[in-house]
Amino acid sequence: MIGEVEKWNGRKCWYEEKHFRFHGIAHITADENGMWVRFETKDFYRDLQFGGTWSAVCVMENYIRGNYAGWSLSDKPRPLQNAES
Repeated sequence: MIGEVEKWNGRKCWYEEKHFRFHGIAHITADENGMWVRFETKDFYRDLQFGGTWSAVCVMENYIRGNYAGWSLSDKPRPLQNAES
């Protein structure tokens, strides 16, 4: 799984968590215990830092998701939901 995550290191992508959505660059460090991300964005007043153990992270080809934590990194942002729905 470390190899799959390393493909995202330095990649421009979207960070999403609840009501937050930022475009930026993911700087990822990974080891046998899990992964740590420093997300560099100009859309927020500081860099974001987050991560998780491998049991709490889902890594797919076009996204990485922190299970239980609610954050995700993806190639494309999720569609916005209508506030009236």
